[in-house]
Amino acid sequence: MFSFFEIRFIDVVDILLCAYVMFLIFKLMKGTVAVSIVVSLVGFLVVWFVVRALKMSMLSGIMDSFVSIGLLALIIIFQQEVRHFLVMATSRRLNFFKRYSLGALADENEKYEVLSAISLSCENMAKSKTGALIVLQKNVG
Repeated sequence: MFSFFEIRFIDVVDILLCAYVMFLIFKLMKGTVAVSIVVSLVGFLVVWFVVRALKMSMLSGIMDSFVSIGLLALIIIFQQEVRHFLVMATSRRLNFFKRYSLGALADENEKYEVLSAISLSCENMAKSKTGALIVLQKNVG
């Protein structure tokens, strides 16, 4: 019936993966300043396409130079969101593997070793009357 296009299984998988990634990006950006930045970038791209279609050479050249460094600029602008997204994506995978391993026992032993090392260090510094600032990080994300 529709001989002008053919839908393969890999096409459906591709569409579903793209939809999932877009959903994760939307979920990540919801409630942040990033939404207004993305809207501005989409507006810039629309203007860029119109300028190129109308063959405005000077404005097109200026906008081309902005677009050529656009990916780097996006990474710099969205650095915090990209980091949060990567931490969120990897922490889910790690939690899945930790759930099906003996990770709970290892975590308690690891906590005990870390606290023992900190305690021993504090005792040694107290004996030598050395001051220190100790910083403990709770989460990466």
